[in-house]
Amino acid sequence: MRDMSERQRGNRGFTLIEVLVALTITIIAMDVLFGGIVSSLQAAHKTAALEKAISRAESHLAAIGDQNLVPGERSGEDGDGYRWRTNIAFLGSAPAPNAARKGPWARGTGLFAVSITITWDEGTWGRGTWDNGPPDKRPRDQRPRDQRPRDQRPRDQRWAEHSFVLDSARLGTVPGSTP
Repeated sequence: MRDMSERQRGNRGFTLIEVLVALTITIIAMDVLFGGIVSSLQAAHKTAALEKAISRAESHLAAIGDQNLVPGERSGEDGDGYRWRTNIAFLGSAPAPNAARKGPWARGTGLFAVSITITWDEGTWGRGTWDNGPPDKRPRDQRPRDQRPRDQRPRDQRWAEHSFVLDSARLGTVPGSTP
């Protein structure tokens, strides 16, 4: 009889405490695992947005040729929530080496500072999904604005504005009328 009771005790299974401890360990491990996955997805999203901004800035810089170096600031919408601003400043000039030179280069060679800024809005993590920008597709200046400071808005309405600046120096014709 004694052998039978010892054998039955050994086959009883896990206690409730053992199951709860195992479940707690599993939940903690899943939280760490999914937290890492979410962080990786957010980093990938931010990297993709930055790569798009860099590509757009390089495209705008390539579109500015020697004849397009007109000092001033220009801006516009670039699509997909991206906005651009180009600032061109005349820094100085060197005289033309040949006084008989004709055309726009007759005034000499100018040095210009070119700054291209690409900005975009990025949503926050909220309501279990990654918001990929404002849900309102109207142009930015026509959207209704929440007047509260960003940190006092509901979590899913906090949009972070990001920007990328590409600075360059370019040579071009000296501004002014052609002699």
